[in-house]
Amino acid sequence: MMSPSVPIPAPEPGVVSRAAVAVLGAAACGGATSFLQLLPGTWNALGNSVAAWTIPAVALIWATRLTPRAAAVTGALVFVAMSAGYSLVSTLRGYPDLELVWAAIGLVAGPVVGVATSLLRGRERMSAALGAGVLTGIVAGDAIRGLAAIPDYTGSWVVLLGLGLLLAWLTASVRGLTPGGLATLTGAAVVTAAAYQGGMLLLDLAL
Repeated sequence: MMSPSVPIPAPEPGVVSRAAVAVLGAAACGGATSFLQLLPGTWNALGNSVAAWTIPAVALIWATRLTPRAAAVTGALVFVAMSAGYSLVSTLRGYPDLELVWAAIGLVAGPVVGVATSLLRGRERMSAALGAGVLTGIVAGDAIRGLAAIPDYTGSWVVLLGLGLLLAWLTASVRGLTPGGLATLTGAAVVTAAAYQGGMLLLDLAL
């Protein structure tokens, strides 16, 4: 007996072109962070932070208006493009740096950021709460790590922490989250921030 055929969904119109624009923008952002590291104090610390790539990546993926599946692939490509852009500009400046480790990390973290951003932009409130929680956890986790590891730049990390909390507050306010939604957002943020700390600790041990 032949099994009934399963219809294959048609690709989202314009998905390739929108993703390509995001990837090109990501390469430019990656190159820009190489110049941020030339600046003193707060800007130098921010240029060396994970959030310096995560926040632009969220903005670029948000602008693509992609479904979670397409955003996952785009997220991976965006972070790899950022690594490539940073490596190219750094090499042209006379500081060769292939950034292979961060490109590999981007292949893992990029889909998470992509899906979270797509969920945040979507219509479903609980999904938006989950997406906001994950993104808040990444930015806040980066800030917490910075406060512990490089306390000389406390102001930079407080700014990042504030940006993460601002995203959570805006999501809760604009989406009118219920207590369940707030619990989802908070739980996702805490779990993601903890996972971030654990992942960075493993990276430090590996390197």
